[in-house]
Amino acid sequence: MKKCFKNKKGFTLIELLVVIAIIGILSAVVLVVLNDAKGKARDARRVSDVKQIERALIMYVDGNNGIFPSTGGAAKCLGLLNNIPCWGMPSGIKGDTNVNAAVTSYLPNVPLDPSASGRVNQLGDRYLYADQSASVWVDSIDCITQGQTETGPFILWKPEEVLNPTTAQCKGMGFRGCRGTISIGAGAFCAHKIQ
Repeated sequence: MKKCFKNKKGFTLIELLVVIAIIGILSAVVLVVLNDAKGKARDARRVSDVKQIERALIMYVDGNNGIFPSTGGAAKCLGLLNNIPCWGMPSGIKGDTNVNAAVTSYLPNVPLDPSASGRVNQLGDRYLYADQSASVWVDSIDCITQGQTETGPFILWKPEEVLNPTTAQCKGMGFRGCRGTISIGAGAFCAHKIQ
């Protein structure tokens, strides 16, 4: 019996290090895949949110002689009342009671940007709306370069990971790429033109 135990060997240090390295590599691959899936889920949710907001605004227009809610060309926070700021800009972008009444009459719960949890009143925490007198730069290469001007109405969104998104990044999420003449002081953003 003693012979059996005497001849049995354990793992060598090299074998243990190889196993640990393999586990580390597999963990890294799984994390990358999960982060990618999380980003795609967020993008899909944004497209769905924007379509819901767009439908609510179109229903409002249908019941109001074809007139969109007015913002005077400025961007307004959706889901907030008068003068309550969003996007972390106390002197910039604010809510508007009339705009929100128009949206909430057809969409009782205005969605927050899916990445807003944990960053309320931070850049991109809510969707914005700007009326048909608002204009944004639209460019086929990236939204920082000045291109054509297009007038609204728009639903605007700011990505949480990208300071100045490109047209490709915005289009990949169902938006147009743009940099606004809307005075929001938030750099580039993505804009979906309401059709």
